Amino acid sequence: MVTGNFTNQTRPENSSAGPPVTPSSLAATSWFGVSMSASVGSSSMLIILLLTSLRHQKMRKGTGTLIIHLMLMQLTLCLIYFPIEDITTYLALRSIPVRIDCEALLILRLGTMYSENWASLLLALNRFIALELPHFYQRILTRNALIAMIIFPWIVGLGSTLWVHFGTVGVDLIQLPLPYGYCASRVTKGVNGTILVAIGAYGPLLFMGLIYSNLCYRLMVTRSQGTHRSSVGPIIHNKESSRLVGARARQKALAKMLIVSFLWYCVFFLPGPLVVTTFPALTKRFVICYPWLRTMNLFGYAASPFIFLLLNAEYQATVGRLFGFRSSTDFSPSIAPDTFRPNTPRARLSMRPAISIAA
Repeated sequence: MVTGNFTNQTRPENSSAGPPVTPSSLAATSWFGVSMSASVGSSSMLIILLLTSLRHQKMRKGTGTLIIHLMLMQLTLCLIYFPIEDITTYLALRSIPVRIDCEALLILRLGTMYSENWASLLLALNRFIALELPHFYQRILTRNALIAMIIFPWIVGLGSTLWVHFGTVGVDLIQLPLPYGYCASRVTKGVNGTILVAIGAYGPLLFMGLIYSNLCYRLMVTRSQGTHRSSVGPIIHNKESSRLVGARARQKALAKMLIVSFLWYCVFFLPGPLVVTTFPALTKRFVICYPWLRTMNLFGYAASPFIFLLLNAEYQATVGRLFGFRSSTDFSPSIAPDTFRPNTPRARLSMRPAISIAA
């Protein structure tokens, strides 16, 4: 889900905030260790989830295709872009200058972040339609629609950042001098940088918030009214009715998983822009401040695969089998939906955590 800002950053040496306060070797190494551990841990988990998804046909169909696309974006960020910037910053903190092409790095990183944000928005819209317009959802879940939902985020994300390369938006991408050393953006004229951020980051986040708020409200109303009878209703003998009940439950469970992931991301994303915008002198005076804010942004991505694993019984079962373990309850993706009996003890146990990402 996103971010990276075209903020009105200026070179620190021109700031009146005072001389920069460099962190101790222990503080710099501690930050670097935490950030790299988050990158390695999240990348490893994303690779595991991708392997399990690609091995099972049901997990790479329908919505599963969009989730795989989202995880590939997150893997690119956690495995490539964040480590490159962290290593460059750490060397600068140790007074070791490293020259990198900040324009290329930031355009690709921000483009990927913005694309990931739009992909997350389309996935949220996918869940909204699946729950609120199920008949229409079946008609739009076609191969061409899935291809469009994969290509469109890249067009918007990269399109909103490539303009920087042509120098028409009033934004410079620079590498700050020691002891900072990291890449930063600087708005030189107009409000075009702010518009780009609104298109790539804040706009999609706002719409996701509205969609997920609506879904949360409807799920709570449905629960309070007792219309969700998966654990107390009578045994369903009609196979078609049983299939629809099971599909509805899986769609709700998947929506809850994405809502939790979105909320987690917002908690770790929003402090960065607020601090940089409200207290710009803080990041200029205390050199270690901005690297920690960037690491908080990384935490928003890093937790996503673990949330998927914790709230998705199919991932739990397939990951377990990947490492030679078997679940005490069979959540095999190959279980036919029409064998579902919601009044049985096994069904009551499995319907709540089980999520079919192909729904």
